[in-house]
Amino acid sequence: MFVPPANFSEQSEFPSEPSAASPAPSIASAAPIVMSSVPAEDLFGSREVAFSSNLSVFQRWLNLNTKFSGQREALISSCDGNDSKRCPLQWWHQFIAEIKRLPLRERVIRVNDTFNRVAYVTAVQNWNNPGYWETPFEFLAHGGQCQDYAIAKYLALLESGVPEDKLRFVVLRVTSRGIDHAVTVVSVDDEDLVLDNLDLDIKPAKQVRNYAPYYALNDRGWWMFAPPSTGLRREQIATSPNRVD
Repeated sequence: MFVPPANFSEQSEFPSEPSAASPAPSIASAAPIVMSSVPAEDLFGSREVAFSSNLSVFQRWLNLNTKFSGQREALISSCDGNDSKRCPLQWWHQFIAEIKRLPLRERVIRVNDTFNRVAYVTAVQNWNNPGYWETPFEFLAHGGQCQDYAIAKYLALLESGVPEDKLRFVVLRVTSRGIDHAVTVVSVDDEDLVLDNLDLDIKPAKQVRNYAPYYALNDRGWWMFAPPSTGLRREQIATSPNRVD
């Protein structure tokens, strides 16, 4: 089995958020946006105010999926299919096969526990680029920061058969600490559960009141929430705040 680094620890330092390396596009560029005209879903107690199926404003997300597919193809030809200790693709396939057999709630726990054991390493340390989002293969090999934990959990659950509409990648404000962060949220039995590298326990989103989401996305589109009071201009919310971890 390809074993990821096991020196996970919570971090008190939060590096620049991925969008810091490039200007934040305007929400206007992400049209069409559907403003909520009926009671909207809440997430962490924040109200959903708009939805768009146009993901072009999130090029990092689109590029990540393309890069992950390309790396998978490259590893098929370069990995020894019988050596899962050295080949992240083989480890990934075995892991997905194992979790597919689990009931959904157990699967979510297994995914969260497995990836929370990966070492925390900032994008600046790994790539000299605060705006770098890692594929799961890169995350397993090098460690990563909050969005990389969230991405790996999201893609593992998706590939294991969890429907896209049950999953969201969420960028948010940790109001109690004054920092920004990213998590995966998965719906299990109509309850939103939070998969978080800062909290080893999986909690229902409705019980987490110190998180204020900026946006959530999956491959079907993105959702905007009523912004927390951070001084951000509304047009910045389409990409994310200035700092994340």
